[in-house]
Amino acid sequence: MLKKGSIHRINQNLVEQFVKFRLLASVSFAKASKLILRRHIASAVCFSFSSRFFFRNFAVQQYQMAKNKTTENENSVTDYLDSITDTKRRADSTAIIKILEEETGLPPKMWGPGIVGFGSYHYQYDSGHEGDAPLAGMACRANAIVVYFSSEFENREELLRQLGKYKSSKVCVYIKKIEDIDTTVLRKMIVNSVAHVKREYAVK
Repeated sequence: MLKKGSIHRINQNLVEQFVKFRLLASVSFAKASKLILRRHIASAVCFSFSSRFFFRNFAVQQYQMAKNKTTENENSVTDYLDSITDTKRRADSTAIIKILEEETGLPPKMWGPGIVGFGSYHYQYDSGHEGDAPLAGMACRANAIVVYFSSEFENREELLRQLGKYKSSKVCVYIKKIEDIDTTVLRKMIVNSVAHVKREYAVK
């Protein structure tokens, strides 16, 4: 078993690879250890009980550093919109931002380099990591405009069925052009999603 003092003598490259294979604390400790050994990053390394906590805390710290890159900042929303080269996509993004602003009652702010967010709330998961996120938001991507919602809110599935033509994931709705959707339904989704987040989390 490794002593406390020996933990700090472990090669930094090994630590970095461990964090990489842990996928910022989402991969199990045992799996990360096996992956490291398979890639011959270290030979016959015994991850002791004490070193486990060191690596886990290190991984969480690295996760927080990566996550905090997507925070509210003073970058210009206008400049962000101006950077969208596709004229139609820029016009649709501007229209969706206006809808979000009207339904949230909050001004648009840049989050990281590419997300326009409205408001802010603080979350903390059972896994231990926490942070801030916008109540609602959007982003213009290469192939679609993305609108961000809560993963759960009142009448979510029913409203999605009424929305129109889109693709979706757990918290994202991907829209090709604004004419593909019913903006009245979009407004209801925004209102319901924000209401759910406000009930569940500490809103700033």
